[in-house]
Amino acid sequence: MAITEKILSGKNWKFRQKDSKKWFKASVPGCVHSDLYNNGLIPSPFFGLNAKDIQWIEDAEWEYKLTFHVTEKILKSPLNEMIFEGLDTFSEVILNGNWILSTENMYVPYHCNVGSYLKKGKNHLYILFKSPYKTPLKKYSEHPYPLPAVNDKGEKPVSPFVRKAPYMYGWDWAPRLLTSGIWKDIRLLSIDTARFVHVSACIIDITTEKAIIKIHCEAEMIKNDDYNLTIVWDKKNIIKQKLDVSSREIKQNVEFTIDNPELWWPKGYGEQNLYHIECIIESDIQTHDSFSVYIGLRTILLKSVPDTDGMPFVFNVNGKDIFVRGANLVPVEYFPSSISLNKYEDIIHNILSANMNMIRIWGGGIYESDYFYQLCDKYGIMVWQDFMFACSMYPSDAGFLSNIEHEIRHQVRRLKSHPSIVLWCGNNEIHEGYHNWGWKEELGAHKEEAWQSYKRIFHEMIPHILKQEDPSRPYWPSSPYPGTESSPDPNRGDFHYWDLIKDIQPYTVYSENIGRFMSEYGFKSYPEMRTLNSFLNPEDLHLRSEALESHQGWETGADLVEKNLHWFYPKTTVFELMVYESQLIQADAVEYAIENHRKAKPFCMGTLYWQLNDCWPAASWSSIDYFGRWKALHYKLKNAFRDIILTASTDDGCLRIFIVSDLPERKPVQLQFRIIDFKGRILAEDNSIHELNPDAAQLVYKQNMYEFLTEDEKKHTVLAMNVFDGNHLLAHKLHFFVKPKDLLLEDPEISIHIEKKFHKYFIFVKAMKLAKSIYITHAKQDGFFSDNFFDLLPLEDKIVVFEPSENCECKLEDFRFLSLWNCFNQA
Repeated sequence: MAITEKILSGKNWKFRQKDSKKWFKASVPGCVHSDLYNNGLIPSPFFGLNAKDIQWIEDAEWEYKLTFHVTEKILKSPLNEMIFEGLDTFSEVILNGNWILSTENMYVPYHCNVGSYLKKGKNHLYILFKSPYKTPLKKYSEHPYPLPAVNDKGEKPVSPFVRKAPYMYGWDWAPRLLTSGIWKDIRLLSIDTARFVHVSACIIDITTEKAIIKIHCEAEMIKNDDYNLTIVWDKKNIIKQKLDVSSREIKQNVEFTIDNPELWWPKGYGEQNLYHIECIIESDIQTHDSFSVYIGLRTILLKSVPDTDGMPFVFNVNGKDIFVRGANLVPVEYFPSSISLNKYEDIIHNILSANMNMIRIWGGGIYESDYFYQLCDKYGIMVWQDFMFACSMYPSDAGFLSNIEHEIRHQVRRLKSHPSIVLWCGNNEIHEGYHNWGWKEELGAHKEEAWQSYKRIFHEMIPHILKQEDPSRPYWPSSPYPGTESSPDPNRGDFHYWDLIKDIQPYTVYSENIGRFMSEYGFKSYPEMRTLNSFLNPEDLHLRSEALESHQGWETGADLVEKNLHWFYPKTTVFELMVYESQLIQADAVEYAIENHRKAKPFCMGTLYWQLNDCWPAASWSSIDYFGRWKALHYKLKNAFRDIILTASTDDGCLRIFIVSDLPERKPVQLQFRIIDFKGRILAEDNSIHELNPDAAQLVYKQNMYEFLTEDEKKHTVLAMNVFDGNHLLAHKLHFFVKPKDLLLEDPEISIHIEKKFHKYFIFVKAMKLAKSIYITHAKQDGFFSDNFFDLLPLEDKIVVFEPSENCECKLEDFRFLSLWNCFNQA
């Protein structure tokens, strides 16, 4: 290979606050906050109220330096290029006393020819990071009118002028921690002959008989020679073309045909077939550069042609309409330089475990790493990809437009070969903010100017770039967006439903507020006690402590939880039980929303709850906390997102049972239901055969409730429903006729024993009477439970598998068991 690479990342870096006397050790990739913490210069930003006490960091300037060695061989290379994969955000780069680069965008790499600045032996690289708050103040003050930025918690909202992850300026689920630093690798490339600058693959056409693929290659010829471009796919098919070297920079397209293509499908709809393609620059004597990519062959269409109900929002893959089941993803670590490959693997595992088929990369965070999208390709997880604009109006001067054009073009070129990405979306909630959040009034006489600026970015520039770089995917200007220049409408396009938290309503309003595609909605809860203990002092373990409030962010977040608990759950004054109940109410709320969204198909064709994960330990809308611990909601999602689900309603005194199927084929099934009292006595039962229509929601049973139960009996009975395909259980659901707080629960008399097999523990659970919401924890050891927060019918046996995160010996007394009965009997 005619290219050598020297990685300049690692632990040999030093940093300091500008002009201070002492240098400290730094890690690259990293950031100022993590380097300060690792040197004992600040407390943990995540503990207690510490985030508020370290806001001074954003006002300072920070210096980083590295001494590295260069050999005579490197100096003799005709091209030495330094690549800064990610500098956050405003920086000046100096090499051996020579200024080489200024940066202003954390989302793009910067390339610099440094051949004339290198020297043999010791070389000195210095980077000055300017304040991400003070630096944009000039642009902020010069702009003719203030730009709305509702989540920016600074004294002056400068974030719209900065190409830096918006959430770092403050959000309702994350603190304001404006960091700086080298958040991705720095590489020194020495190129002797030729190299690829960019390679991407796109699908020209697909039929059942063949797929036509175009490979676009951009290369740089450092040394004039005879070069061939070789394309190899699946290690056996080879195409060779001579490269035109009449100019230093060349662009070349190669088309080839794959016969009888094997398609890439989303999870649950088929296989995730991938084709390996390798591009090589070679000559008779050597290989000069190579680039590998995996592609999936599939078509993607967003169906949004107006219909009698408004305008649908339907993802169609390979000619098949897909009902979307998934979540919104926020950055998996607050400081992105800390994200490990293992953390991405855990995220994907959690997505798959909950039977999701889509994840939305939310527009206030970061563009994720190549590895994340590779995992989505491999496992069939569709990706809705926002561009990184959220909850703010943005300027559209020439300098800003040039900056974001470079960013968008780079990210599209980087990501467009991934079959998992099925949508580019311009931004998060800016269209809605302008129309519904009072921004027009705030902008006053400048509202039309601001709107034209918005359209310049999201309706003109980005679509223009996508037409050039990736016309194969649909583009959606904003989320939510009704397809017109009007307020978001549940009958048109995608829809976010947050009135529940704004007005603090009971979660049952979800059934009355269903859009064509629900791309955001959610409910807040507290993480488990181990997580709370990791960031709170014992005296702060109560719902209204200042420290806990600082970790939940939303102004009325605690009110939302407390009022819904008052409406639905038994009153408790024990903090640990409140935390437990908060997870139960969150799970009830989101499960109820999902069931109603799925029941409304094909009017509604997708449900993405907010949010999958946390970027720091917090009380939030997540189903998985910062440490990867599943809340009650994530356990509920395993059933709520199955291909076939059962749901029942009894609100008007009439029992209605629905079966919802996402399967593409017609299927005969048996519905079995029993009404059972809490001691196990069967009050009513029924069995019936039904023909499930493909990809549909069906009402399969309807009967007046008075034929089964009196009002008093509803308080101590449950409806147990099962759907079978022969002897195979397809779906199971328990439905209670009254609110949890009105249930006449008795001591369930739970019995437990455990058995160890290899490194796993099998927990055998049985209850003599109905046990509601059994929660199992281990006193000392983290680990994964196969199920949790589950209901157990009288005399029913259940096996829960516990897999400790570390190999250890667990005893029965190490496990703690809690059920809702404990909330009625707190003594």
